[in-house]
Amino acid sequence: MAAVLAAMLVIAGAGPAGAKVFGTGKFSGRNDYSVSGKHRIVINDGKKRLRFNKAFRSDGGPGLRVWLSKAGPKSGDSSLEEKYIDLGSLKSASGTQKYKIPKGKKLRRYKSVVVWCSTVAMAFGVAPIKRS
Repeated sequence: MAAVLAAMLVIAGAGPAGAKVFGTGKFSGRNDYSVSGKHRIVINDGKKRLRFNKAFRSDGGPGLRVWLSKAGPKSGDSSLEEKYIDLGSLKSASGTQKYKIPKGKKLRRYKSVVVWCSTVAMAFGVAPIKRS
């Protein structure tokens, strides 16, 4: 039965067997930009990853970055950029993608996933991190 459940989780996209989902959330657009889809933070063998689902979509723009922010999803842009981890450039404006979360970061301190435009210094979209 456990093997069947593990296989179902892998098929459903929860990640490899033994992976723990730390948190999930749904994106909302900000500042007249559109960002949609869902994210999931997965911990497996001590490695932490942020994953966007296949329904993820973002308006395009120069300098788009992916952040984990200590500010809540309803916070203003200035609060979102006060304390964050930059996970790198947005890999694609749509679809499934993964980002490594650096070792030593205490995930429980972070409240939001942010698609941030460094060119205009504003959030395109934000999602809460709801703990599983």
